[in-house]
Amino acid sequence: MSISVRAASETTSCIDPVENHSRAAAPRERQENGDRHFALIREAYERATGNTWSDSDSGAYEENGLGKFPVEKITAVLDAVARRTLANINSFRYFVKEIVALPNLRNRAWQKKQLEKIVRRIRDSAVGRADYSTGDFVEDVKRACAREAILFDNDLFNELVS
Repeated sequence: MSISVRAASETTSCIDPVENHSRAAAPRERQENGDRHFALIREAYERATGNTWSDSDSGAYEENGLGKFPVEKITAVLDAVARRTLANINSFRYFVKEIVALPNLRNRAWQKKQLEKIVRRIRDSAVGRADYSTGDFVEDVKRACAREAILFDNDLFNELVS
């Protein structure tokens, strides 16, 4: 019975040293999600203002870290601000301050109360209309919110109507 002994060089795998990966590219999946987020925001801005997206707008998006905010929140702000503003909006920066404003619990309670009034008013005005769909209801509430300078929040709306 013979035992074969391998050389130490055969049993030890040769592994290259690991470099600092702080500059490594983001994983493909995360990068694709970021690209999709950016594309959705860009599309919403162009739809809300009629402007084309510029390099300055991309800079404002990147500088303020808007990639970490939910698309729904940003698009809601874009729609609300664009509807209530009488002046011509020339830049995405016009929206940034309101997008990055942190929600305040007291403000959320006030916002919920205002949204509840709108929902009740729209619901009462639609009683008896056979051709009135859920989509019509949501659109009417969004328009009323924009007219009254109240940010439409999907989560609050869902709490109120469910």
